[in-house]
Amino acid sequence: MDTPQQPYTPIQPSGMEPSKKSKSNKLPLIAMAVISAILLILLLIFASRAFTNDKKINDARQAGEASGASVQKTKDDQAVAQLAVSSTRTYTAPDFAGNFSIQLPKSWSLMVTPDSSVGTIDGFSAPDYVDSKIVNYPLLFSLKNQNIDSTKTEYDSLYSEKKVSREDTTVSGIKGYRYSGELSDKITKGTVVIVPIREKTFIIETDDNTKYLSAFNTILGTVKLNP
Repeated sequence: MDTPQQPYTPIQPSGMEPSKKSKSNKLPLIAMAVISAILLILLLIFASRAFTNDKKINDARQAGEASGASVQKTKDDQAVAQLAVSSTRTYTAPDFAGNFSIQLPKSWSLMVTPDSSVGTIDGFSAPDYVDSKIVNYPLLFSLKNQNIDSTKTEYDSLYSEKKVSREDTTVSGIKGYRYSGELSDKITKGTVVIVPIREKTFIIETDDNTKYLSAFNTILGTVKLNP
């Protein structure tokens, strides 16, 4: 009797199934993509930080240069102002205005406006030329037809508001008062000295302490008053 034939069964290749093998092949690609994405993000973060740091450094450098230039300009202005007072000429007020005298730099211009009817005078002085339109003068001096108490009250109000400092001083042997600070809305860093001359008041002032305080103090030391 013939032996019955067995049904044919295909032989599967050894190893994992095709679907599992396909997934296994994709895993390294996915891992590489994830790593690449992480590296790209880190690179962008580092680049952003580097740009920020460079900008901060550059801004700081520019600010330092600007500040240094400003400080140097101020020192130069002070040096020029101080050098100017090394060579002076003397201005003497007329008799009706107290006959006081003051030494001014030869390189500075002077403009005076006397008023003989009330015995007063106003003087303005500045390097090179006097500009009547400016607000902050390097130097002003005047003899006011007002007693020291009335004049002092005006500046003491600024002292009460803590806008200026106040101290006693002496000019040409006469006791007076010195105020420094915000003398007005437009004069934020000025100094004024007031001194009594009989029933009137002698006033000398600089509206710019930053540039001219040193020169102002030198000029103040040359004032000669007739009490």
